[in-house]
Amino acid sequence: MSSAHGCLYGVGLGPGDPELLTLKAARIMRKVDIIYAPQAKTSKESYALGIARQFIDPERQEIVRLFFPTNNERAAGEVWSR
Repeated sequence: MSSAHGCLYGVGLGPGDPELLTLKAARIMRKVDIIYAPQAKTSKESYALGIARQFIDPERQEIVRLFFPTNNERAAGEVWSR
């Protein structure tokens, strides 16, 4: 039986401006093989992935979207803004 071990990094994306990410967050996103991005079930795109996209190489990295339930995308955005 073979077991593989890996490392899961949680990277904060700051207030939503890609220029405000830490150098460490950018470095980690560039080096990992898989990017897990949260996305509202009601959204066509992931807000977080939009912020991080410039640090991701889709030719080399797998992107997995993690869908979260919400029935009101606008309300979720208002909560985030506050």
